[in-house]
Amino acid sequence: VSMPAAVEDRQATYLLHPVILDACLQPIVLLSSADLGSPESKGFLPSGLNRLTWFAKLPQQVWSHLQLRS
Repeated sequence: VSMPAAVEDRQATYLLHPVILDACLQPIVLLSSADLGSPESKGFLPSGLNRLTWFAKLPQQVWSHLQLRS
């Protein structure tokens, strides 16, 4: 995940820019959409984070690791 050029100049005002957080959470759609074609499928809305860890200023590109739990 990398910061779009349109908002790079505002990156320094955040520890974690909302654009990066949003982009890192987008893969949740893939984790939760396996049954979207079935009539019984339900929407999925993340309601919290169990843990978010970073140890230094974020670089221009970051990785996102998500784990869906019941």
